[in-house]
Amino acid sequence: MTVWLPASALPNKQACALLLAALVLGLASLAAQTSAPQTARTRTANDDFRTRATTRAGPLFLRPSVTLDKFGLETNVFNTPEERSDFVIAGTPRLETWLPIRPALLATSFGTRMEYYHKFEGERSINPSVASRIEVPFRRVTVAAGGDFLRTRQRPMYEIDLRARRVVTGLDSGIFVDVAPTLAVGLEAARERTRFDADAIFDDTLLSEVLNRDEDSARVAARWRGSALSTVVFAAEFMEASFIESPERDSANTIVTIGGEFHPRALISGSGEVGVRRFMARGADVTDITSMVARANLTYRLRSRSLVMFEAERDIMYSFRSDDPFYVLTAFAIAVRRQLTDPIDLTGRYRRAGYDYQGGTGRQDSLWSGEATIGYRLTPSTRIGFRFRYIERDSATDRWRYDGLQRGMVFDYGR
Repeated sequence: MTVWLPASALPNKQACALLLAALVLGLASLAAQTSAPQTARTRTANDDFRTRATTRAGPLFLRPSVTLDKFGLETNVFNTPEERSDFVIAGTPRLETWLPIRPALLATSFGTRMEYYHKFEGERSINPSVASRIEVPFRRVTVAAGGDFLRTRQRPMYEIDLRARRVVTGLDSGIFVDVAPTLAVGLEAARERTRFDADAIFDDTLLSEVLNRDEDSARVAARWRGSALSTVVFAAEFMEASFIESPERDSANTIVTIGGEFHPRALISGSGEVGVRRFMARGADVTDITSMVARANLTYRLRSRSLVMFEAERDIMYSFRSDDPFYVLTAFAIAVRRQLTDPIDLTGRYRRAGYDYQGGTGRQDSLWSGEATIGYRLTPSTRIGFRFRYIERDSATDRWRYDGLQRGMVFDYGR
């Protein structure tokens, strides 16, 4: 069961204290599990590629996977007060590859999100993506560079109900240094480019005009490994957002966070961080904001057959609206998964998020959903199930209110 609490349910100080307490508890419990700190290796996504790969073709390590998350009825295809239903099939085949080129490692991920609507043909889409990264380790230094590409027609954010075509590309690079046996420092730089199609129009707004942007960022992080299962991360990030056709939306951002990363084999696994973001608007019509930011995805193994999962997110997001160009997202969640028998599991989920707009309207929206899934594991890497999901959006404006129901089969292979 996943629970998203509304922004009004937890004040900022209480939310920060709750997330910080969870991170401290995780660090304390993990540090108690081992007293022998190990080398604070720089964080890479490829350290465990040999255990993640499921097959091998010569020097190439491979991991194919398929997720089918919709196979059934969706009662509100367009997220409108007047419901229109359709039969939907949606899923994503993926292929992860790792190619060791001594001493470097090239990791690439391919994926294609496919959505089929039986009646509303205009909602069908194929959304390819690829991400690649090369890492070259030396004795105490690792140099990395990568890029990614996404062409998609999925909804870009909660408030835009149009399936808008856009292309998102990114480049990044970094250098990571082990300065001590338990301390590593990394410096990263990245650029992300977002471009909507010229004919993408929603609520009489040309999305390319208000959302086409370039985002440049630099991040420095210090990682201290207190045990074999836990790492504390201090980070500072500087980001410039430049809107191509709406320079009044430009901003400079400074984000400072502290967080932790916990090994998958630990009692508490996952990662989380809390901090402060200073949003400095370039345009005269937009107000500067200083806001708490947080992000967490933590899992606690309760006995041998149950998992409790805590999720949280708080950040400043872009809106397509000219009168409310930004909003603060606040979301919290808790999830419980129970293994009923060896092959059968049951997951309940309830989510809620609040959206506090920062323009002159004072608008506040909320979005929540509840779902239940019963799954049957055919093999260790293959699971089939049935999911029932209800979603509702509440707003002061009738136009943005809607609810809908999804029910049907789900399938996972290789994940």
